[in-house]
Amino acid sequence: MKNKLLDTYNALANGEQLILQALSVVYAPIGQTELQALLKKTATFPKSAEALITKTLKEKLHKAKLVVISTWGMQINPDISELIMRQAARQPWFNPLAALLVAEHKSYYSSQILLPNIVKLLRIFLYQGNETGVISNLNRIHSYWPRDSNETINTIIFKDFDAEWFATLTDPIKFHVLEYFIEGSLWYLSDVTLQYQLFEQFFGVKKSANPEIVHAVITQRLLRGNFADAETWLAEDSSSDGLRLLATLRFLQNRNDEALLLFNAALKSLKKETGKRNVTFAGLFGYFYSLTLLRTRNFNNLNLLKQNSLIISKQETQDSFSLLNYILRDAVDIYQGKLSTEHSGYLFKINDFAYERLFQALLLYWISEIESVTAKNKVFLEGLAKFCVHAHQFGFVWYANVSAILLQRLEYKNEACEKIAQQYKDSPFNDIIDLLPQVSKWQRALDALTQLKDGPSAGQTHQETRMIWSINLHDNQALMEPREQKLGKTGRWTKGRPVSLKRLYHNLADFDYLSEQDRRICAQIKMEKESAYYGYSSREFYELSQEAIWAAVGHPGIYWTGQEGLTPIEITVAEPQLLVKEQQKNLHISLIPTITKQKIIAQ
Repeated sequence: MKNKLLDTYNALANGEQLILQALSVVYAPIGQTELQALLKKTATFPKSAEALITKTLKEKLHKAKLVVISTWGMQINPDISELIMRQAARQPWFNPLAALLVAEHKSYYSSQILLPNIVKLLRIFLYQGNETGVISNLNRIHSYWPRDSNETINTIIFKDFDAEWFATLTDPIKFHVLEYFIEGSLWYLSDVTLQYQLFEQFFGVKKSANPEIVHAVITQRLLRGNFADAETWLAEDSSSDGLRLLATLRFLQNRNDEALLLFNAALKSLKKETGKRNVTFAGLFGYFYSLTLLRTRNFNNLNLLKQNSLIISKQETQDSFSLLNYILRDAVDIYQGKLSTEHSGYLFKINDFAYERLFQALLLYWISEIESVTAKNKVFLEGLAKFCVHAHQFGFVWYANVSAILLQRLEYKNEACEKIAQQYKDSPFNDIIDLLPQVSKWQRALDALTQLKDGPSAGQTHQETRMIWSINLHDNQALMEPREQKLGKTGRWTKGRPVSLKRLYHNLADFDYLSEQDRRICAQIKMEKESAYYGYSSREFYELSQEAIWAAVGHPGIYWTGQEGLTPIEITVAEPQLLVKEQQKNLHISLIPTITKQKIIAQ
């Protein structure tokens, strides 16, 4: 198809080719009149070619499939846009046209054409060698359209890859293009063999003076089971990123005590670097930190894990580990016997992201619930096997190793994965499969009584402050509000003062007296922003989601609003009841309560 389009393009008259070259620079849809005015402003675009922009030419190019027509105008066919753009970049009118497009870029576009217009800027800066422009727009696309990021980079650079042209780009541009592309492959473990070879070729031969490049190279090597240069390149690196990578190396080497010390040191450095107290590591390496804490099975470390999890859940940026963060928190509570699987809102929710699938499978294996998820989702392990094969094909050694051994332990039948497992049967990476000893439901009940080792025994501390929750019902919804009570000199609790949800959302660590169940309720606090006029500022609103009532089931400190000093009430879970009434000669069957769109009905 592409060759046919190029043949059609090459058969056009020179002026018509110039029009297509101009459209390749414009990239986003543009109207016929607007294009004419734009090219005239360049003062360098050939007037003879300019005169060809007519309805007749537009129809001719559209019929030849060289352009696409939409409501917003005509746009060059994406299949040939980059090949034509490289011709345009050599024209004397390229920079004047590019300057006009950059100057006329609007701060607002409709959602349908916002991304194409940002890509337009990215392409212009790329062919101009403008490092700041390329990097800022790559960051923008990566932040707001993370799942489109790789497709955008692939279309612009790798779809019609020109090695000689790529080598002429500056190192900062090459680095950011390759890093973003390789990082984006981790969602689905897609093939980035070419890009990773280029990454090692340009940045892995010797240690860079730029710590960001050093950290990126070591990151990718660790995921591929390659520890080369990690020790020497990270030596004397006291940054949070450097310490976090060294901690991850120790975790993968099964040196958990050292890993924990390094992760804690990295977190301390991160707080110092950011000037924030409530900050932690998110993403893949943040999850390795969680596993390091989990491996200790220490009461205080598990509390730190949950505290970190709450901080992550409040971050506005969502990635392929966002759901896994909630799954982890529920799994730990289930492992400790503090939450039943029936009351977990996240344990069996599934996304089709590679690392999330693997870590969720490990968590379910450790708490003996893998059969529960496979009963609900028949293709859960099939998806893991697919990622296992991809990882093996594309060099993600650690993932291929761990997933293959886990599938073997689960007796899942897949010939390709069985061969991979055989290849890694003696690998030290296999130790993660038994990071936690499996625990059955009756063992979890026993742990609920004893609380994991190092947990404070009952009566060990005399708590003088506690959180209670006032509740009232409105339209079958439970509205809850937190109140902080103190123990008076007479031994009676005060009525309690209201605590703002905003404080609990942003500064949960300040409330060190909260119980595990209080923290689960606080995890359901949601923040929403309401844009003010013209979008210059926004107001923040905080509220407890409907799921908060689930987290409050069995909580000993729930009171009717206005009756905080009286007897607490008990929240229990009930199934809908079937009501059968005899009406004359017929039977009327209904459900109580009436089923509505509400996920939770409170009565």
